[in-house]
Amino acid sequence: MSLMVSSSATANMRSLDGLLGMMAKSAGGRQVVVQALEALQELFLTALLPDRKLKVLEQQLLHLLPPGKDGDKYLLLWAVEDAVKRRYQQYVQQLEKCSTADLDFIKEKATKAISRLLTAKPEAEQTLLAALVNKLGDPSRKLASDAGYMLSQLLLEHPAMKPVVVREVERFVFRPGLSDRARYYSVTFLNQLTLSHKPSEGGTALAHKLIDIYFTVFKLLLQGKLGNAAARQHQQQQSSGKQAGGKHKRNLAKHHQAGRKGRSAAAAAETAAAGAQQAGELDARMLSALI
Repeated sequence: MSLMVSSSATANMRSLDGLLGMMAKSAGGRQVVVQALEALQELFLTALLPDRKLKVLEQQLLHLLPPGKDGDKYLLLWAVEDAVKRRYQQYVQQLEKCSTADLDFIKEKATKAISRLLTAKPEAEQTLLAALVNKLGDPSRKLASDAGYMLSQLLLEHPAMKPVVVREVERFVFRPGLSDRARYYSVTFLNQLTLSHKPSEGGTALAHKLIDIYFTVFKLLLQGKLGNAAARQHQQQQSSGKQAGGKHKRNLAKHHQAGRKGRSAAAAAETAAAGAQQAGELDARMLSALI
């Protein structure tokens, strides 16, 4: 299928659709998904995507088409471009889905493909960038760390993207419900950015933006509105509400729970101590990254 598409995309759109279908069929096995993923990646990078953003047919200058065969040739090329753009959108959506799969093997392949496409081609840039930034919050520490490295490599290749990347990471950092580890990896990435006086790379405005982000995160951490302190405060409020609402029930069942209370209290204290220690260490690392 790959050879047919690379030799003539115009006549082999069905083969391209076949590869997209293979990638979408999770029941086909991880090896089939990965093979289709990699084949499509090479096709789009080497044969199908130009070094500019694609256009749908409605965006072309249809009213300026010359008459006769020349006009038909342009119309055919524009129709193929429209078809490639729509199929590339499907591919990017499948990559996003694979990057959140249960298997680390597939997640890693998808994340590397996202990074490579984002670095090489401008098409679907914003969607790919958001997907790569999201991997900073991956449950796998290795993959989250790799995502930060891939973003750094992207900026080495395209330093003019620094303001765009910082803006996307900023949205990610202040996302509601974000884990503290994801926030830590994000701040660490921002802290390692190489700044430049060049206006094309953000200049002093980018430096001011980073300082604003750091101070905002620092202030929210100290106020207990962000991080583990905020989570603990929320849990305490929920616990207090439950205790107040169920007080009379506990009084009625007090003599039945006397034996269990000591054991559960000891276990809860041990769990809370371990959780507090881990949370404190993560908050300390966050503050260290900010400083």
